[in-house]
Amino acid sequence: MRPLTLTAVLLLALVAAASAQTATLDPCGLLTQAEIKAAIGMDVGVPKLNTTMGAAAGKLCDFKVGDIGAGGILLRTLPAAETPQRIRSENEKAKIATSDAQGFGPGAFYAVGSYGVIQLNAFKGSTQVIVQLMLMTKPPDQVRAALAKLMTAVLPKVK
Repeated sequence: MRPLTLTAVLLLALVAAASAQTATLDPCGLLTQAEIKAAIGMDVGVPKLNTTMGAAAGKLCDFKVGDIGAGGILLRTLPAAETPQRIRSENEKAKIATSDAQGFGPGAFYAVGSYGVIQLNAFKGSTQVIVQLMLMTKPPDQVRAALAKLMTAVLPKVK
């Protein structure tokens, strides 16, 4: 789980602001273990709230995927000056590859970070929603498809 947590923290540190407040929803309460398994098509461990992240980075729910994979659902309240375009731009400045993610609202994008972590970023009101997976046994297109299924299940539950 450390590479996944590290990647989430590094990506969000690029755009975190001191005034950011943690989203009020519990990311571990959005989907059950069974729902995550159904979306990904692999066994998953019990989702657990990551307690090592600072409030500005948001709330991350970690879960194990298969024998060597990991995943997470992150919720973060955006400060007023932060936009999806700025977040994507900061990722690109840090040499994190991004691409458009259709069907998840304005500004949604995929980001490919270190350690093989792929994220799907979407925005609902002032909340940034990130689903991420590190699946070394699956090609990137299959990981993106699994992320899309996860986001399809998560996004409607975010207020």
